[in-house]
Amino acid sequence: ASAVGDAFLPYFQGVMDIVWRCMSTSDEEGMVLRARATECGGILASSLGRENFEPHLQEFMRVCVLGLDIDSNELREYSYSALSNIAGILNTDFAPYANAVMPRLLQSCDSEDGIDLLKDDDGLKGIVGDDSDDEDDVRGVHVRTAWLDEKSSAISTVAALAEGMGDSFLPFLEASLACIRKLCQYFHEDVRQNVMKALRSLVLVSFKAHSLPLRASMSNEGALHPDTAKLLDEAMSEYLHTLEHDDDKETVAQACEALTLMLPEIGAAAFQKHLQRLLELAKQLLDGATTCQAGDEEE
Repeated sequence: ASAVGDAFLPYFQGVMDIVWRCMSTSDEEGMVLRARATECGGILASSLGRENFEPHLQEFMRVCVLGLDIDSNELREYSYSALSNIAGILNTDFAPYANAVMPRLLQSCDSEDGIDLLKDDDGLKGIVGDDSDDEDDVRGVHVRTAWLDEKSSAISTVAALAEGMGDSFLPFLEASLACIRKLCQYFHEDVRQNVMKALRSLVLVSFKAHSLPLRASMSNEGALHPDTAKLLDEAMSEYLHTLEHDDDKETVAQACEALTLMLPEIGAAAFQKHLQRLLELAKQLLDGATTCQAGDEEE
């Protein structure tokens, strides 16, 4: 469907019949199948468009949201991916579903349930909520991949909903920012990469909700609402820190892409105070002299 678009329509209903059967399973052994079927439904929606998917939309969203309450990292991960695709075809019309979806997304973003301390006695000890002062017997950290994939997918979906809903996302902006702020310097690069995308989307929510109306009322194309200006400064601080200090090339690349996309939307004047430092870091990147490029010559 992704490759051929409308040419897939003759097969659409038959595939959706299979998707529905797989999405109806509730046994633990069938969760991976249900997860993949949910992902497939989202891809079909994105590939074939809202008009073709509309007859299935409400029921798909109902079953998809119900799946978020099932104790399965894989199901939540792929459900979030499907929701991203649905947001891409609904845009602002996703708003009626956001109240049900956003609390679950932010819960996954906040979760640290997949991190455990490895103790000398080979037991596992949770890293979160542990009040023990005895850290001498800790010999490592175990991270569950399924949990990490869910967390990364949740952050990506917050970005997708913010981008698709635009200023309709405003009621969820502060809660999303509170969550994303804590993850800017997260230990795993998969999380940081998606945070770079999410920051841009959240800044643009504020821009569309506050600054665009201000510019229209003042007939001033460069006007920036104080709330947007504050958020932009905060985001720029994180982006500049990433460019200079992050050791993961893909995270740095995502920061560069976010800046490249955000600058023309908001306008160059809003970036004036950050321009000199941004240019300095851009030159360092071109010279291969940033943290993420250390060791390239040896390789």
